[in-house]
Amino acid sequence: MYPKGHASQYRTEFFGFLKLKMGKKLSSERTRINWMKYPTGIDKLFFRCEIDHAGARLCIDIQHKDAGIRKLIFDQFLEMKPVLEKHIGALDWQEEFETEEGNLISRISITHPESNLFDKETWPDAFDFFSKKLIRLDKTWSMAKYTFLQLLH
Repeated sequence: MYPKGHASQYRTEFFGFLKLKMGKKLSSERTRINWMKYPTGIDKLFFRCEIDHAGARLCIDIQHKDAGIRKLIFDQFLEMKPVLEKHIGALDWQEEFETEEGNLISRISITHPESNLFDKETWPDAFDFFSKKLIRLDKTWSMAKYTFLQLLH
């Protein structure tokens, strides 16, 4: 295992490079966005990039504290499952996922297991994975977000 400071240094370097790479790409609505803090427009709904020794993951995290609202949002994503998986790939659907901090959330994710934060030779594949998946998720989300906005307002 790697010391915590070592992992933090690698993570900072990795995401710095990813932010630079993605910073040149416009959203599907032709605007500049911060891909690392993707603006979903929905409170407590986040698109996250993660990488560690087990691979690179693109996650859709539903972090609403109200379990009923969290389930409502998760169920709406389930309605979109065929479209999401057509554009992004086979997803892992976890209605209840416990974070490292002990919080209960819902998570939908796709993993690229060949990537490893601690092996810089795998970083180009991880950058490619995140770039392609984020752009496809953005395109899908740009059409679907209005359904979620109507559902929650």
